[in-house]
Amino acid sequence: MRRILAVVVGVFVFLSTMALGAIVDSPMAGPTAGSISSTTTYRVDADTGAVTVHSEYVLRNTVPDKVERGGVRQYYFTGFYTAVPTGAANLSVTRDGRSLEHSLESEFDGDFGFSTLQIDFRSNLFYGATRTVSVDYELPMTAPRSESPLRVNRAYAYVPIIGVGDPGQVTIRLDIPNTRTVEFFAGDLPDIDLEPGRVVYSRQHIDDPDAFYVMASIRGDGKLQTRPLSVGDHSFDVLSWPGDDAWADFVEDHVTNGVGALEQAIGMPWPIELTRIRECTRRTSTATAAGSTTRELRRSRSGTNSTPTSSSTSSHTRGSTASGSQSGG
Repeated sequence: MRRILAVVVGVFVFLSTMALGAIVDSPMAGPTAGSISSTTTYRVDADTGAVTVHSEYVLRNTVPDKVERGGVRQYYFTGFYTAVPTGAANLSVTRDGRSLEHSLESEFDGDFGFSTLQIDFRSNLFYGATRTVSVDYELPMTAPRSESPLRVNRAYAYVPIIGVGDPGQVTIRLDIPNTRTVEFFAGDLPDIDLEPGRVVYSRQHIDDPDAFYVMASIRGDGKLQTRPLSVGDHSFDVLSWPGDDAWADFVEDHVTNGVGALEQAIGMPWPIELTRIRECTRRTSTATAAGSTTRELRRSRSGTNSTPTSSSTSSHTRGSTASGSQSGG
């Protein structure tokens, strides 16, 4: 992903042409200097789980006019590039509430796909002037085990967070309902603000936007579907994403047929009175309860659109309640 970010930030430059005095010559390549600051907010809807993204860019032409014999050479900028996740829905680009012309160009390779968003100013940006441009879009809702690396549904979101701009001039915010929890990977958003019914995680004045990258795993367990199971004297709650009956069936089959076989193989009873198995997108799942014994159970599954390998680690005592998560793709 660092390679992706280097490309993304590398193409986030002003497009420029050159004018001599007040007369516009044929387009010529001018300097690509300019100041770019940005604030991007990722917001999760409390009911639907939809993730909307709002970025506000402030762009300034920092290339001074140059006095030359017979006139003044002026450099101006006609637009700029940024990046949005491939498949972003309801994309809009505005300035002062008015739409700006834009187009999606090539896609970058990597774990998460990003497309180049080319934006054209309505008028040229000359030295000392600034423009504020807003970019809004939604991350697409995705089906379980879809080819997209994104996961967004009513109960869960797994999304990449990036910031684009000059060092020290980039702010990132993640705004989620207080009924949901978040775990960060690869980086973090350390600042926390509480708002009515919401929690806002943020990082301001990012020193190195080129290297900045965070994965956010956002859970809304209250939106999960619960399927209770009984195996002997033990109870299991299978907590699946809304509509993912295939995953719940898969887990039910393995629990129903596997617990007894495991007990018989190791000569010990299943040690947890109530086990909760929660669907997630990460391949490693953990079930934890108070106790002194730790066991690691590994199993694999195969088949179309299935997760190749998963693992479960349990720490427990008899009669305790454990909760965990299992990859559902």
